Amino acid sequence: TEWMLHADHAYDHHPFGGRVHPDQTRGAGIELRLHGCDPDQAEAAARQHGYEVLSPVTAKGHGLREAFIIDADGYVWVPDVPAPDTLPTG
Repeated sequence: TEWMLHADHAYDHHPFGGRVHPDQTRGAGIELRLHGCDPDQAEAAARQHGYEVLSPVTAKGHGLREAFIIDADGYVWVPDVPAPDTLPTG
């Protein structure tokens, strides 16, 4: 599946722009997962560029190493990879 995401300013001169308010927290309750994206690299890049790391890289009980990163528009991105102890052996 391919997705295309637009930043809020993409709607400055579009009819949808009236639904995007600058004082509104965007993406509340939405979690955008990036399966196969190294969470350690993503967290380091997020910190380097001044984004908020809501939850640093951890291995959760559901078999993934993941980080929760909030972008400038308030969207939560979750890069994840399988946790080492959940990978098939042999």
